[in-house]
Amino acid sequence: MKTYTNNAVVWLKKDKNGKTFLSFKAERDIKEGESINLFKNDKGDNPARPDYRSYEVEEEKEESQEFDTEKVADDIPF
Repeated sequence: MKTYTNNAVVWLKKDKNGKTFLSFKAERDIKEGESINLFKNDKGDNPARPDYRSYEVEEEKEESQEFDTEKVADDIPF
């Protein structure tokens, strides 16, 4: 199963004169010179949902079917 982690989110807003500007929120530290790719978020017209987002795909972790009997025994309260 893939897990996605947000790097940044961006909203398109308008000021009192009608000029469009970007409102940006970083979810982690962004290093100088680092490139951020923004993807259009087209999942509806909810104003709270960001217009663009940047994310990373976390590595898929396989769930182990084996039991560690020592760990299980240590987790049982006496």
